[in-house]
Amino acid sequence: MEAVILDTDVFSYLMKPKDTRGNAYRPYIKGKTVAVSFITVGELYHWAEKRKWSAKSRQNLEERLKAVVIVPYDAELCRTYGRVRASLPAGLVVAANDLWIAACAIRHSIRLITNNRRHFERIPGLEVISEMPTKAVPIPVSGDLFKSIKTETDTISKTRPQLDRPRVLLVEDEQPIRDIIVPWLFKNGFDCREAADGRAAMDLLATGTRIDLILSNVLLPLVDGLTLLLEVKQRYPRLPFAFVTAINDSEVREVIMRNGADGYLLKPFTELEFLALVESTIGKQRRQ
Repeated sequence: MEAVILDTDVFSYLMKPKDTRGNAYRPYIKGKTVAVSFITVGELYHWAEKRKWSAKSRQNLEERLKAVVIVPYDAELCRTYGRVRASLPAGLVVAANDLWIAACAIRHSIRLITNNRRHFERIPGLEVISEMPTKAVPIPVSGDLFKSIKTETDTISKTRPQLDRPRVLLVEDEQPIRDIIVPWLFKNGFDCREAADGRAAMDLLATGTRIDLILSNVLLPLVDGLTLLLEVKQRYPRLPFAFVTAINDSEVREVIMRNGADGYLLKPFTELEFLALVESTIGKQRRQ
């Protein structure tokens, strides 16, 4: 699915269904994976503090953020920021936050939707969508954008569910790790569900939601990864189960693999290493 990243202003317009400034941008977003930069999240919380938002407005912000991908800080983003900043034309000054947002779009090769074209249009390598084009004006899509991309369950997800995609259940208590892994999955053709602890994962499985692969940390709150593995292998013996963990202990790995785990990947890992684990582990189920 094609993705776009929203500048802070456009996200703000679309957050408020009655703000007509968002209408020009809805056609460019409908049916796409919608992302925002971690910088945008910080700016929104800054507005909430400075403008003394009500509890209802803050809750609204939290709900809207659950409906989009939050592009996180990582080492490659920092390298991209450095390259972009060094390549700016002589005399061009770009605000630091705008440059980080641009770097997020360039790092993931997606278009930036902004209402401030002049802030971004001269940044090399950045593709910008800004305001309504003068030709072939699309008919605005009415209603609340974020309602159209909510998922079929209450589980936090980063895009609309894709029923025909292999579905991964990611069991990870560290939100920054989930914020990195989930976009990788969606970008590479997988659907995803998330759980922050072993008990939440077991509860989700009990609902009958189709899951094609479980990826879990070892150390988890409430129910740890090994206990979850044993429970899953007893109830769903054909369901592949792999671990992504920072525990580099041969004895722990031996116990886990002896009890039925289908894979074990040590943190830190690259996107390619992660996807190789996912593909090979899901492949085991297909071969059964």
